[in-house]
Amino acid sequence: MAFADYVNELVGSVPGLPSLYAETLVNRAWGRILDFRVPWSFNIVADAQLWVPAVITAGSVTVTQGSTTVVADANATAAFNAVALAIPPLASPVLGVGRQLRVGTVNGVTTPTGPNYTITAWDGAGNLTINEPYGQSSGVASPYQVIKCFYAPPSLPFIPGTSPDPLYVRYLSLVNKVTGYSIQGSRLYFSQAQLNTIDPQRGGQGDAYIVANYGRNSLGQPVIELYPNPVNPAVYSATYVTRWPNLSASQDLPQMPYQLADCLLFKAKSLACGWALGKVGEMKALQQVNWVAEINRNEGEFKESLLQCVKMDDEISPIRAFLTSSAFEFPLGGQFLQSHDVSSLVPGN
Repeated sequence: MAFADYVNELVGSVPGLPSLYAETLVNRAWGRILDFRVPWSFNIVADAQLWVPAVITAGSVTVTQGSTTVVADANATAAFNAVALAIPPLASPVLGVGRQLRVGTVNGVTTPTGPNYTITAWDGAGNLTINEPYGQSSGVASPYQVIKCFYAPPSLPFIPGTSPDPLYVRYLSLVNKVTGYSIQGSRLYFSQAQLNTIDPQRGGQGDAYIVANYGRNSLGQPVIELYPNPVNPAVYSATYVTRWPNLSASQDLPQMPYQLADCLLFKAKSLACGWALGKVGEMKALQQVNWVAEINRNEGEFKESLLQCVKMDDEISPIRAFLTSSAFEFPLGGQFLQSHDVSSLVPGN
């Protein structure tokens, strides 16, 4: 069925129901169905890409305490221009899209000691703008790193190169298919408080194995921090939960082998009957129907239909069957096993 068919059936069931309000009720009913279960199988997205860029350290930068402008020398400028429009870009006013800057002393072993500042703008001629005033001591020709710590949701894989998925809910796994390991389970749900306890200076760098919630950016999108802050180039394959968009003339229900449309219409009719009950005193055409009984009938049909949809959806995608036990937080590929010390992951060690 098309969106217009849902609306027309609703209008035909309740005398005097405005078409525009019927559209609202259809999407309100659809929202109730979506909210009932996370995730529905049709809300799972596989093989989206999360791009991790290589660390940049060429040249040096000059910073001034209290200023949001960072001046790059010639070598750093050339390095920044080379990636200015790359995936991910060097700079963005939206947190989670661009990259971060760290400035501080190095001894050849540790990372720069300064905190991560987000690069919000780059003029191509040596001037970076960071998201807040530089809070450490001023420095001339200082060593630095440009890395990417914070990530907005990935783009939908079937429309790559677009903005982050605005309906993203949460990750189910992030897989590094080159080195052969997966981030999943409890390692997807760390908090900033936990990371601050583990490593308040964020000195840990390398390949990420923890995902921590960071907050939301100016567009309201959730942003995560990867830890250890990654410095090795990689493309993680992301499986995540999104939310099916509102219905419209160009957006139908997902095509599922169960009667999702019936479930939607029963709930929408229940909501429409509630509208009619409130209008009985104003509209004579509504006074010949027991709208309370109609609400109860449609609610009963909706609950039975919803139960059958959930049962069928479980048959299609039994999510719980794929959850790992507490013994291992992530499955271990052969290459990962050969190149990492995993003894600490064995229970009892």
